[in-house]
Amino acid sequence: MRLSAFAAFFITPLLLVIKSQPPRVSRVSRIPCVSIPRATRPNGLRARVLTGLGLACALASTTLSAPAWAQVSDSDDTALMNLIAQASERVMLADTVARYKWAKKESITDPVREKALLASVARQAPNYGVEPQLAQTFFRDQIEANKVVQQGLIDGWHVAPPPPGPVPDLASSTRPQYDRLTITLLTGLARVESVRRADDCSVRLSRSLRAWKELRTVDTLHAQALNRAFEHLCAGGVGAVG
Repeated sequence: MRLSAFAAFFITPLLLVIKSQPPRVSRVSRIPCVSIPRATRPNGLRARVLTGLGLACALASTTLSAPAWAQVSDSDDTALMNLIAQASERVMLADTVARYKWAKKESITDPVREKALLASVARQAPNYGVEPQLAQTFFRDQIEANKVVQQGLIDGWHVAPPPPGPVPDLASSTRPQYDRLTITLLTGLARVESVRRADDCSVRLSRSLRAWKELRTVDTLHAQALNRAFEHLCAGGVGAVG
């Protein structure tokens, strides 16, 4: 069998299988690859088959790897990294809210909406296995993290106003995203309970925050906000700086 025919017969179908695999987000997939001692390596067609399978194995190991953030954190911190990703998404929504409040000349602080959110998460928390007080503390931090971004952006716009553009429609686009993230964050908060209560929680939180910021190239303002979002996550009450 010619090498080109071998590639079509053996390698191409294998690569198609590899490409069809869904992305893995929880851990790095490992495919066992073995090396053949030089003294026992066969010649001819069998050698080409084994060489081709070795190449396919290497490709599979690379293709099926988890995202970079999953590789830099150990498996026990996967839930923590997921929670950071969700909180980061919420922090990024603050840009749109800031633009709206800048255009409408509204105050950054909204006591009525904040009180309503905290009451809502306290009611919903038991449905997700989260203590109401913990839910309120965590979401108070999310509110304050959003204020960090809003204040930073608006302060900068007093010096250099943002480019002109339409005023964001918070009611139809941004608020529904906040509502969705409230449920997602409550679910994620329940999944990090063991991390929260671990003696090394603050160390693991700092490490995970740092890894996330490096992966996503988070700017200084949003990095500060993300730190604020996790200030009271650890049960020991010690915040983290990533």
